[in-house]
Amino acid sequence: MNIDIISDVVCPWCYIGKRQIEAALALYAQQHPGADKPSLSWRPFQLNPQLPAEGMSRQEYVVQKFGAARAKDIYARVAGVGTVGRRAPGAGSVPGGPGVGAASRRRRCLAIR
Repeated sequence: MNIDIISDVVCPWCYIGKRQIEAALALYAQQHPGADKPSLSWRPFQLNPQLPAEGMSRQEYVVQKFGAARAKDIYARVAGVGTVGRRAPGAGSVPGGPGVGAASRRRRCLAIR
């Protein structure tokens, strides 16, 4: 079985999905000990090609993308999903820090793999 994953390396939602697929594959391996291990093919995708190469503050990005009125709700929703992601086996925290960057070098590395 081959699983194609199209992901943006700087997207917190994509990271949460990555951790969930890892947990699902671990569960699959546990429940099917003799089965072939599924192969993953990672494909790069840039969610926001207009993002400046130097990046911008996460708060500024969310306000710009969704509007000031919705920014607080967006943060609450991402924080809630991040909590769910951390409960997944071995999930850790959602990356991202205080800023959002274009990360084109990281995407190129992913494309090379």
